[in-house]
Amino acid sequence: MCTGAKKQTTSGWIKCLARALEEHLGSKAKTLLKHKELPKNIDNDALANPIAVKLDAMASVLKLMPVFSKSGKLRNKLGTISQHEVTAVYIICPASMECEDINCQPFALAQDTRSRDIPKVTFIKGTTIHKKVQVLSGKCSHCDAIYYADHEGNDQTLGRKNKIYLNSAKYIKVGCSIWVDRSFSNAVVNGMYSFHASAAAYTDYWNNTFGQVDLEYSAKLEHRHIWQAFVQESVRYIAADQDVYLELNETLPIDEVTKAAFIALGKNGVIYAANGHECAECTQPYRPPTDETSNDMDVDQADVTMHVVDGIVMGPTHCAFQNCESDLLNARGGSFCAIHETAYGSKCRVIGCSNDKVHLTQACQQHKSEWNKHTHNRSPGALAGVRRVLR
Repeated sequence: MCTGAKKQTTSGWIKCLARALEEHLGSKAKTLLKHKELPKNIDNDALANPIAVKLDAMASVLKLMPVFSKSGKLRNKLGTISQHEVTAVYIICPASMECEDINCQPFALAQDTRSRDIPKVTFIKGTTIHKKVQVLSGKCSHCDAIYYADHEGNDQTLGRKNKIYLNSAKYIKVGCSIWVDRSFSNAVVNGMYSFHASAAAYTDYWNNTFGQVDLEYSAKLEHRHIWQAFVQESVRYIAADQDVYLELNETLPIDEVTKAAFIALGKNGVIYAANGHECAECTQPYRPPTDETSNDMDVDQADVTMHVVDGIVMGPTHCAFQNCESDLLNARGGSFCAIHETAYGSKCRVIGCSNDKVHLTQACQQHKSEWNKHTHNRSPGALAGVRRVLR
C-alpha cells in the first residue's frame, strides 16, 4: 500500500503470537505441525517460525486480514474480532447424572422441562454477562425427586417440598432470571467482609463497574440479588465446613432462610467456622479499670449491645427537650418524647418561643423566615453544592 513496504508472512508480530501459543501448549506444540514440518533441532525459535506461517494462513482463511488488489488498492479492511461470537455456549443443568437417594436404585435423570417451557436467564460468570442461557432440571422416574444446578427437591410425606442446598453447586440462582457462578458469590462475600460494604453499596459498585460496560450484554442487579448471593454462599460455606447439607422448606423467604440456617448450622448459638476466631476488627479484650483511674472514672460494667445498620444514617433517638433523655415518641421525624410532645408538640421549635407553629412548618409566624432558611440550607440540592465546593 505504501512505497517501500512489503508483506511479510512471518513478521515480528505474528512470531510473538506463535511464541505465546508455543509456551501455552508446552510439549503439545509439536502437534500443530506435521512430521515433515518439524525442524531437526527444536530449540529457541525453531517452532515459532513454522507456527507463525500456519497462523498467517489461518488468518487468511478466516478472513481476518485486509485484502489488496494487485495494484495495491485496499478492497476489504481488517475485520473486527468479537469475543462474544467465539465464546462458549453455557447451559445450566444438574451436576448429577443419576438419582443420589440411598433408598433409590441408580436411575438416570431425565430432562424434566418441556422444550417450550425451558427458561432462558441472564448468567453472570465472574464479571462476564451471558444472555439467554437455558436452565434445565432433571427428574428421577423412580422417586420423582427433582434435581437443579444449585439444589435438589425432595417430596415429604406431609406434602411439603424441601430444598437441599448443594455445597458443591457451581451456579446459584439469585433472582427470577439471574444466575451467577460461585466466583461471583465468593466475591460478594469477600467484598462485604473486606470493605464492610452493604448489599446496596456493593450493588452500586458492580453495576457501575461491570453491569453497564456493554449495552448489548448488560445486567443491572438489585440489592436483593447481592443479598441472595451473600446468604447462599455463606450457608454453603458453613455447611461444607460441617460436612452436612442444609435442608429447608422450599417456600421460605430469604429472611426466614437465614433464621432457619442459623438454627440448623449454629450449634447452641455458635457457628463452628468462627469458633475460636478473634481479631482486632471483631473483638477487643476487656480492660478493667486500674486503681489509679477507678477513683476518677465512673465505669459501670454492663452488657454491650451491637446493632448492624445497613447504610442507614441515624440521628439522635432521644427527646430534644433540655436535659431529657427519654425515647422519642416518633423516631421518624419526631423531636420529643410522649410527655413533651403533648406539652410542646404544637409550639414553635425555636428555644424560648411559646408561640404556636405555622401549618406544615416547625416554626411560628415570627420565626418562619429562619425556618425557611434552615430547610433550604439542608436540602439535598444545597448539600450537593457544598460537596462540590469542598471537592
